Amino acid sequence: MSLACILIFIQLFEGLHLYHRSAQSQTTLLSMAKGGGLRVNTGHRRRLQLCGGLDSLQVNVTMDLLQRSDTGLYMWELSYRVENSSDRIFLSAPKVFLLVEGTGTLFTIHLAGLLLLTLSWLAIDKCVSVYIFNCIGNS
Repeated sequence: MSLACILIFIQLFEGLHLYHRSAQSQTTLLSMAKGGGLRVNTGHRRRLQLCGGLDSLQVNVTMDLLQRSDTGLYMWELSYRVENSSDRIFLSAPKVFLLVEGTGTLFTIHLAGLLLLTLSWLAIDKCVSVYIFNCIGNS
């Protein structure tokens, strides 16, 4: 059994990080930064596949051979910079969540929660963009 997650970007990002949080700990599964290359957790290197990158409009991450220890909350952190007319740089880090629960031999992926969080993130991102534009336009 495998778990796949596809992110479709509406802008280019400076950094992309995937974290797995279980009841006991948080682990960085992969980390990609502009100019810094890709780093993948050694314990997941053989099971984690990545297609796309920071310059892509879509990133596809697949984790094969799910194990009971894969149960938990997965969090994408996407960071980008916005420069305004006064040369200030805003660094934002929107997050996308995916909850995976182990139930016997099968895993349940809560896509309804992912969809709700994604729509919330897009709404917040749009409001922040409009707010920044209004602040820049009024100064």
